[in-house]
Amino acid sequence: SVIVNFFTREVAIRHVMNWIGYHGRLTSIRWEIMGPGTNARFGKPVPTETGNVRYLSFVPELAHRELDHHGLTQDVALVKSYVYDTHVRDDEFTVELAWWIEDIEGGIWGAGAATVVLPSRRTRDGF
Repeated sequence: SVIVNFFTREVAIRHVMNWIGYHGRLTSIRWEIMGPGTNARFGKPVPTETGNVRYLSFVPELAHRELDHHGLTQDVALVKSYVYDTHVRDDEFTVELAWWIEDIEGGIWGAGAATVVLPSRRTRDGF
């Protein structure tokens, strides 16, 4: 599970960094572990209220889904993301992304969120 956690994070960071380009800045990356429902299906019951953030709930078409696969059993990692919030704070243009990792059959084995700062034409030097 430790390998999957770090592999998930590394794949997600690569995806986010490719999306923001050379002038963007990643300020925060977060990810979740399997929820109570998935753990129960694998015979590992956990408390129903774990306090974990469900990052898939930020994506309208995935709000009902949860992590349902184990990342090391798949052969393809398709990382996708969804912008769920944008704001300007102290002249910085900040974007909140929800990201998830699917296998080739659509099973989700990683999910999280990232906060990035993007360049803007409105800033003095464009960066």
